[in-house]
Amino acid sequence: MIFPAPRLSTSMKASTTFVSLAPLALVTVALISPENGWMLGLGGLAILPVFVWAVRQSPLAYEVHHGHLIVHARLGATHTLRLDGTVEFPATPPHMRLFGSSGFFGHTGWFLDPEGRVVRAFMSRAHDTVVVGTDRGPVFLSPADPEAFIRAVQAGVVR
Repeated sequence: MIFPAPRLSTSMKASTTFVSLAPLALVTVALISPENGWMLGLGGLAILPVFVWAVRQSPLAYEVHHGHLIVHARLGATHTLRLDGTVEFPATPPHMRLFGSSGFFGHTGWFLDPEGRVVRAFMSRAHDTVVVGTDRGPVFLSPADPEAFIRAVQAGVVR
């Protein structure tokens, strides 16, 4: 069963647009003034892999299928994790980012949760957070309909 992730909020779209323009501005300065701006251009190009990674982590939908969670992300990326059947809702969102994105196409990557555990997050918003147990530890998600998602995980829905 597939559950869509909610759309990004207006503020998240604005921050995503701003962050997307920064590397473009750096590369543009380098092209206009190569003798003075080549270092800025390199900085802009260095940000590109992080930008692509953040986009590929951004969730579009969550699928519960044959005891697995499949996160469908942008640019055709998918992440498959085996569910252990545990689920928590509502959950306090992770507090500290270890590596990832917070506010740039969502909240994705590795974080510390309130209990100090390293957790994975694939969230497009930081409220109505659901935590599911997987073979790789807890994963924080933000399905548009948390209650239906929880019922599917608990029932082991296969469709």
